[in-house]
Amino acid sequence: MQLDGPDAVMPRVLCVSYRGLQGVVSRCLRYEFEDVLATIDAVDLVAPGRPPITSPVARRLAARLERHIPVIGWTTQVPAPRRRYEMVLVCLQTLGDLYALTPLSAWRGTAEMSVCYIEDVFLTDLGRHRGALDLLRRFDQIFLGCHGSLAAVADATGRPCRYLPPSVDAVRFCPYPDLPERVIDFYAMGRRPEATHRALLRMSDGGRWFYLFDTQGNTEVTDPREHRLRLANLIKRTRYFLANAAQRSAPGEPRQEELGFRFFEGAAAGAVLIGDPPRNPSLTDVFGWRDSVVPLPLDSPDIAEVIQELESDPERVERIRATNVVQSLRRHDHLHRWEEILGVAGLDPLPPLEERRRRLGELAALAEWSDGGEQRPDAGPGAKPGSGAAGVPASSRLGH
Repeated sequence: MQLDGPDAVMPRVLCVSYRGLQGVVSRCLRYEFEDVLATIDAVDLVAPGRPPITSPVARRLAARLERHIPVIGWTTQVPAPRRRYEMVLVCLQTLGDLYALTPLSAWRGTAEMSVCYIEDVFLTDLGRHRGALDLLRRFDQIFLGCHGSLAAVADATGRPCRYLPPSVDAVRFCPYPDLPERVIDFYAMGRRPEATHRALLRMSDGGRWFYLFDTQGNTEVTDPREHRLRLANLIKRTRYFLANAAQRSAPGEPRQEELGFRFFEGAAAGAVLIGDPPRNPSLTDVFGWRDSVVPLPLDSPDIAEVIQELESDPERVERIRATNVVQSLRRHDHLHRWEEILGVAGLDPLPPLEERRRRLGELAALAEWSDGGEQRPDAGPGAKPGSGAAGVPASSRLGH
């Protein structure tokens, strides 16, 4: 947010970002969240970095250690906060990230309230990160991206814990107003179940289907913002998108299933989500609209049959696309998560947030109404958009 001019607002939030320490694919969504905050609130964004290691021997040793040991505080350069704030927000991916930000007093002492938001905290993490849980106790409020871990983390820290689902830059991912042709038939990001992957490869053998999938892991990116822009442009051109629950379990314990990023990214871009969603209240509470996920059992080879059924009902497909976009614009933009944090902190939204809300509403209206201005009675919160989103009908391109 710009702070120049006679009506400037002094920064009231200090956002501590991990972007100076790791720039891998899996962290780019969190950096996108922070970037949006900086446009809708008065935020100072700081990113601790590492002191340069000039010795080649020391660099090789550090690289080997980092394969086995989380980044720890002595490797981190901590920039000194410039002023007092109303809130300090620390955004992390894992519990282990906390070690790199010690001593936490450097951040905690700068604000009236301290908030920590951690994306991935599975129950299996708690036993091996007891030191991080001790650090987490120093925050006033804790937000988690894993619904099933709330009670355990609250018990371990004695601090209030709230569920904060993933979100997305819904403006960037929205395919409206200029609907691109959906030339990618199926996109499976990151890890994919082997049997489903093999079935999709067979479908693409004849050259009539474009199946996009990753062949690299969680690699470094040259620029997180450019990576997110590229991803948004790909999914806006995707017809069907794989979305399975994020899962983890310890031996002898029930599997913990969570709503992962893929659900929010695919829906915001208007793709039809196919996969195995989590079996916990987050699905109903957060993603509970009709056909939000077309079910496919995990690692099922029957993906072709599911797609054939969808192709036989083009109106259903168009309704799914529009509804996914509308729900994302109205419920799952980064703005909506920031509002939840502001509410807990007792802070009022600033005018730029309302400006973004108006833009989200304008885009949602484009998806809710057909060219003739008639809202579809069966579409729930969504409506059938123009035919440009569908691209070429693929019923003749299914192949196997």
